[in-house]
Amino acid sequence: MPFTPKKPRVSRAIAAARRHFFAQGWSYRSAAPLLGVGYQHVSEVLNGRRESKRLLAAILALPAREKGETVETPAAKKP
Repeated sequence: MPFTPKKPRVSRAIAAARRHFFAQGWSYRSAAPLLGVGYQHVSEVLNGRRESKRLLAAILALPAREKGETVETPAAKKP
């Protein structure tokens, strides 16, 4: 029988942050630079594999994202 890892149980706080995150139109890659973390970390937290109260609070503070809107980060700006 092959090994299948258990899906972690997701707390109410994570479920609320996840709903808000996707309802506002964000993707892991587009939000990560604004949140100051890698997209993998965003995914791990929203899927209950890692804990980060700071990241959950930052996700809940994200504004709605317009479709096609690009994210401007300090590293992406050209001099």
